[in-house]
Parts: sequence; C-alpha cells; structure tokens
Amino acid sequence: MKKIIGIIGEKGSGKGTCVDLITKISKSKGLTTECVKTSALLAETLTLWNIPHTRNNLQYLAIIMNKQYGDTTLSDALRNRIEKSSADIVVYESIRWQSDLDMVRSFENNMVIYVTAPVSVRYDRTVHRGEKIDEAHTTFEKFVADEQVATETEIVDLSRYADIKIENIGTEEDLENKLRNFI
Repeated sequence: MKKIIGIIGEKGSGKGTCVDLITKISKSKGLTTECVKTSALLAETLTLWNIPHTRNNLQYLAIIMNKQYGDTTLSDALRNRIEKSSADIVVYESIRWQSDLDMVRSFENNMVIYVTAPVSVRYDRTVHRGEKIDEAHTTFEKFVADEQVATETEIVDLSRYADIKIENIGTEEDLENKLRNFI
C-alpha cells in the first residue's frame, strides 16, 4: 500500500528540498517516490496557453479554477494523479487549502509535514533560487505582500493539523536528519 506524504509550508520554507530528501531516504530503502504538486499542474495549463509561469499567474489561475469550478477542483485533479501513481511513496508538495489537506488525509496511509522558516530566510532562498521567472527580482515588501494572496493565507492555519513541524533554519543535513527521524 502506497504512503502519501503531504507537505505544508510557506514559499521558500524548503518544501522542494524536503521532497528531494524524502526521495533520497526512500531510495536508500529500495522504495520509489513520486512528487505531485499543484504548481506543476497549473504550469502545464499556463504552458498550453503560452502564458508565463510567474508566481502571480500561477496563484490567480488556482484561484480562478477553484472559484469557477469548486473549491476541490485542483485537489481532485491531484487526487487522480496520486491514485494513478505506481510509486511506493507519493509526496504532495503543496498543501495550500483545506481541500488539499482533506484529500491527503482521505488516503489510508498518510502523514503531513509542516516545514517553515523565518520570513527573512524564506525571502533569501526564494530570490536566490529563482524558481519562478519573477522571483529573482522580488523585493522583500512584495514577497511579504504576496503571502496575503488567497493561495497563501491558509498555510499557517493548516499547519496545526500536521503530524510534525520542522523548523528549517539549519543546513540541508540538519533537515535530512529531522526527516529521517520522523519517517
């Protein structure tokens, strides 16, 4: 039976690094891992329409989809991907709404991790990684303001439902040790 791991975390908190480390830990135990994320699903849609993958475009598309087609639209799409996965462990990287958490919890074998870090640390990580095309030049003020968009506002509230909270302020090795201890 596959295990579903949901990750809750603010932007720049280390969700992607957690996925990489969970994959590494799983592989060392002979298990396969697959990551599914809402932003990848949204990026596929933006690509089809030839729209840039900016943070704002991804956020607004998510808001529009859920507003037009129902609050569980994106969660349901990711549920389909999880159900079709043949991996031993499926990591859902981007719990953002209650419907995402409910979807992860609906699987029998699940766990939820909340990864967080101070806003200044998250800002520095986000600017340096430049994952979205508009992140490298984001000001600190805009970074903080972006956390008030509907796709971001429930994250801290949802964190109280996590099985573990990881403060990601050390090295990657520190984070890996915390994940190993938990998993």
